Amino acid sequence: MKALRAMDNGRYFLDALKLRILVFGELVRINAITRFARTLGTLLKSAVPLLETLEITSAVVGNKEICKRFIFGLEMAIQFRDHLAKLIISRTCFVG
Repeated sequence: MKALRAMDNGRYFLDALKLRILVFGELVRINAITRFARTLGTLLKSAVPLLETLEITSAVVGNKEICKRFIFGLEMAIQFRDHLAKLIISRTCFVG
Protein backbone atom coordinates (compact mmCIF):
# COMPACT_ATOMS: atom_id res chain seq x y z
CA MET A 1 0.00 0.00 0.00
CA LYS A 2 2.85 2.42 0.82
CA ALA A 3 4.54 1.66 -2.50
CA LEU A 4 1.29 2.43 -4.35
CA ARG A 5 0.88 5.70 -2.48
CA ALA A 6 4.46 6.74 -3.27
CA MET A 7 3.84 6.73 -7.04
CA ASP A 8 1.89 9.63 -8.56
CA ASN A 9 -0.55 7.36 -10.41
CA GLY A 10 -1.00 5.23 -7.32
CA ARG A 11 -1.71 8.26 -5.15
CA TYR A 12 -4.25 9.53 -7.69
CA PHE A 13 -5.92 6.11 -7.79
CA LEU A 14 -6.16 5.87 -3.99
CA ASP A 15 -7.50 9.42 -3.66
CA ALA A 16 -10.14 8.74 -6.31
CA LEU A 17 -11.06 5.52 -4.51
CA LYS A 18 -11.44 7.38 -1.21
CA LEU A 19 -13.98 9.73 -2.81
CA ARG A 20 -16.07 6.81 -4.11
CA ILE A 21 -16.49 5.04 -0.76
CA LEU A 22 -20.05 5.70 0.42
CA VAL A 23 -19.89 7.64 3.73
CA PHE A 24 -16.12 8.02 3.94
CA GLY A 25 -15.97 9.67 0.49
CA GLU A 26 -18.36 12.39 1.57
CA LEU A 27 -16.22 13.13 4.64
CA VAL A 28 -13.06 13.30 2.51
CA ARG A 29 -14.78 15.67 0.09
CA ILE A 30 -16.06 17.94 2.88
CA ASN A 31 -12.60 17.99 4.48
CA ALA A 32 -11.00 18.97 1.17
CA ILE A 33 -13.59 21.70 0.58
CA THR A 34 -12.99 23.08 4.06
CA ARG A 35 -9.23 23.15 3.57
CA PHE A 36 -9.66 24.76 0.16
CA ALA A 37 -12.00 27.51 1.39
CA ARG A 38 -10.00 28.32 4.52
CA THR A 39 -6.67 28.47 2.70
CA LEU A 40 -8.09 30.41 -0.25
CA GLY A 41 -9.66 33.00 2.05
CA THR A 42 -6.53 33.44 4.14
CA LEU A 43 -4.25 33.85 1.15
CA LEU A 44 -6.56 36.22 -0.71
CA LYS A 45 -6.97 38.31 2.44
CA SER A 46 -3.17 38.52 2.59
CA ALA A 47 -3.13 39.93 -0.98
CA VAL A 48 -1.45 36.91 -2.58
CA PRO A 49 -2.15 36.83 -6.36
CA LEU A 50 -5.01 34.52 -7.34
CA LEU A 51 -3.09 32.05 -9.51
CA GLU A 52 -0.38 31.70 -6.88
CA THR A 53 -3.11 31.23 -4.26
CA LEU A 54 -4.64 28.36 -6.25
CA GLU A 55 -1.23 26.73 -6.64
CA ILE A 56 -0.61 26.87 -2.89
CA THR A 57 -4.15 25.73 -2.14
CA SER A 58 -3.76 22.67 -4.35
CA ALA A 59 -0.90 21.50 -2.14
CA VAL A 60 -3.02 21.99 1.00
CA VAL A 61 -6.17 20.18 -0.15
CA GLY A 62 -4.49 16.79 0.17
CA ASN A 63 -6.48 14.90 -2.48
CA LYS A 64 -5.02 14.55 -5.98
CA GLU A 65 -8.41 13.73 -7.52
CA ILE A 66 -9.94 16.99 -6.29
CA CYS A 67 -6.83 18.92 -7.34
CA LYS A 68 -7.01 17.52 -10.84
CA ARG A 69 -10.77 17.91 -11.31
CA PHE A 70 -11.23 21.25 -9.64
CA ILE A 71 -8.25 23.40 -8.80
CA PHE A 72 -6.22 22.89 -11.96
CA GLY A 73 -9.36 23.52 -14.00
CA LEU A 74 -9.86 26.78 -12.13
CA GLU A 75 -6.31 27.88 -12.87
CA MET A 76 -6.82 27.35 -16.59
CA ALA A 77 -10.19 29.11 -16.62
CA ILE A 78 -8.86 32.10 -14.69
CA GLN A 79 -6.07 32.49 -17.19
CA PHE A 80 -8.82 32.87 -19.81
CA ARG A 81 -10.53 35.59 -17.70
CA ASP A 82 -13.62 33.74 -16.44
CA HIS A 83 -15.36 34.80 -13.21
CA LEU A 84 -14.20 32.94 -10.08
CA ALA A 85 -17.58 32.60 -8.34
CA LYS A 86 -19.24 31.19 -11.45
CA LEU A 87 -16.40 28.71 -11.88
CA ILE A 88 -16.53 27.46 -8.29
CA ILE A 89 -20.30 26.94 -8.44
CA SER A 90 -20.03 25.03 -11.73
CA ARG A 91 -17.49 22.48 -10.47
CA THR A 92 -19.08 19.13 -9.67
CA CYS A 93 -16.83 18.17 -6.75
CA PHE A 94 -18.29 21.05 -4.69
CA VAL A 95 -21.89 20.25 -5.52
CA GLY A 96 -23.38 17.84 -2.98
